[in-house]
Amino acid sequence: MVSSRKHNGVSILTVDGNIEPAEMVQVKNELNRLLDRHRFKIVVHFDRLKKVDYAGLGILVENLLRFKEFNGDLKLVGITSKAKRIFQRCGTWNIFETYPNDELALKSFNPIYSS
Repeated sequence: MVSSRKHNGVSILTVDGNIEPAEMVQVKNELNRLLDRHRFKIVVHFDRLKKVDYAGLGILVENLLRFKEFNGDLKLVGITSKAKRIFQRCGTWNIFETYPNDELALKSFNPIYSS
């Protein structure tokens, strides 16, 4: 399941459960919706993630590149050690900015942000 909210001009998506092909379609659709609305600063929250699939990582990379085309970014929060290993095996770990919590991810978009 994917839910989203806005905070200080940043869209925060929370992915709950698994990132397998069916769930990744939901994530992709939500990211497309945000792009269509000119929302280019995105945080994807994974602390409730139970399982990640390799194809799902490809969708995240593709969308990261799309958001960067508009001077935006897609940052990841709350990556589990299991998910991190999958990102590393795919060679995608170093292309994403990752943060342990929302506050640090939000500050990275706007250094003068304060909670």
